[in-house]
Amino acid sequence: MIECSVFASVDLCPESAVVLLPFKQDKDSPIALFQEPSLLASCNVLVRSQDFVGKLGDTILLYPEQGPRLLVVGLGEEIAADVIRDGYARAVALLVKRDISSIAFFPPKADEERVRWALEGIYLGAYQFTQYKTESVKKGIERIFCLTEDSALFSRVEQKVSSVMNAVYLARDLVNRNADEVSAQGFSEIAASLDNGALRVQVHGKDWIEQERMHLLLAVGKGAVNEPRFIIAEWKGAPKDEDLTVLIGKGVTFDSGGLNLKSSSNMEGQKGDMAGAAAVLAVMQAIRDLQLPINVTAAIPLCENSIDAKSYKPGDVYISRSGRTVEILSTDAEGRLILADAIDYVRERLNPSRIIDVATLTGSAEVALGKDISALFSNDDLLSNHLQEAGIRAGELMWPMPLYYPYAQLLDSEIADCKNVATSVGGAINAALYLHKYVGDISWAHLDIAGPADMQKPFRYYGIGATGVPVRTLVEYLAR
Repeated sequence: MIECSVFASVDLCPESAVVLLPFKQDKDSPIALFQEPSLLASCNVLVRSQDFVGKLGDTILLYPEQGPRLLVVGLGEEIAADVIRDGYARAVALLVKRDISSIAFFPPKADEERVRWALEGIYLGAYQFTQYKTESVKKGIERIFCLTEDSALFSRVEQKVSSVMNAVYLARDLVNRNADEVSAQGFSEIAASLDNGALRVQVHGKDWIEQERMHLLLAVGKGAVNEPRFIIAEWKGAPKDEDLTVLIGKGVTFDSGGLNLKSSSNMEGQKGDMAGAAAVLAVMQAIRDLQLPINVTAAIPLCENSIDAKSYKPGDVYISRSGRTVEILSTDAEGRLILADAIDYVRERLNPSRIIDVATLTGSAEVALGKDISALFSNDDLLSNHLQEAGIRAGELMWPMPLYYPYAQLLDSEIADCKNVATSVGGAINAALYLHKYVGDISWAHLDIAGPADMQKPFRYYGIGATGVPVRTLVEYLAR
């Protein structure tokens, strides 16, 4: 948890730093706001020297004789959300390496959007996952001070941003932790801890899953020591409104591929195959903290796709909750199976206005769109457009992909109603078409986050590891 507050002058200790991010075209930088003579003198020398002109990526760290360090980072000429986010994230990440625990910043003009972008960048740059470090660890950013004449505006924006970014931190932590810690049981315990009466969380075990005829979820989890779970989290912020959004998150806590075993290189990172579930749970925390006046239910199927004599087998046929029989051609195409049972459950039991599922579903989506863009499939153009717009505002891009119905025949089976995989090409489309079989006529969107769910090397304002995508997008969409 990062403490945020407004300050009137830069009277900070030497262990702090002041962050100044001017645009290239800024003629009058906010250096006049400094009250500390040493900082003001350093800024004046920098301006006169022309060593720094605000070009994008320019970075200078100054060490005045007294007071805190001064970090100046150029933002270039384009005043855009991700330019500001990225600038502040890079600045904060640099300061974290120097064991700075407090930073002060000037928001780029006192309007709500720019203050929000700056704060989001600070949170993104400040994130660290150090749970398993035994050697000395930098303490990280603990306090943020904002120099602004509009303290009410800052407080209003900071309350919203911190609620969302703390949820992003939760999603990232869940994915980054060991799979044995965030097993179906461990994940469920974390989910249950979010229940505060207003947000109600129910955790169902294997007996309930059997009663609900979720045979696909049971099949995927057959080879694991940890039994499956099914979480239902309900937020009724508008009890008189019949509109209901249901979020479904794929929760495969580790994916070995089952008997269709993954290669060793593809096995790495499979503890993150529950990133969809982590994101959905984090969104529910944000909705709770923001007290949004809407109705949202999360459905999270949880299991581990492991190997054992009892593991489900290629070539076998299982009956889904909907009654549709499924020929298993690959035990490594397990995510769509557990999502199918979850979709059928919420369709029948909850009568939702719309369903949005989130899953690290296919490598094909990552091949098509890379590491920074989620694949978006939908049977509703309006829902698709709204999610795309929310993604742009949040800085989490998604690209609409075709639900090309002629491909659906590729899922036909000779011995069952359908198979769980089709051809080796068009995998993301085929997986989406498989899920669509269970949706019926409900408005639905499927977010395949296999690419941006985690990073193998730093990219934009993300470090190595989980990103928390698409928590910010979904909160943005639901808040509007």
